[in-house]
Amino acid sequence: MIIVAFPFIDVVQTPLGNLDIKATQTQLHQVYFDDDYTKPTNTSPLTQLCSQQVTEYFAGTKLSLF
Repeated sequence: MIIVAFPFIDVVQTPLGNLDIKATQTQLHQVYFDDDYTKPTNTSPLTQLCSQQVTEYFAGTKLSLF
């Protein structure tokens, strides 16, 4: 089994709860809802882009995710 450490984590607050976004330098790996409010974040351009798209979707300015 390969264990991957995700160096980049962002948390987006949505109407449905906190959405965790985990990535490496080049790829998104996990996007899921989580109730843990105390996670440290270390964002990257990739996690920030995903966060922006999710925020736009819930604001109604983006018709679909990704």
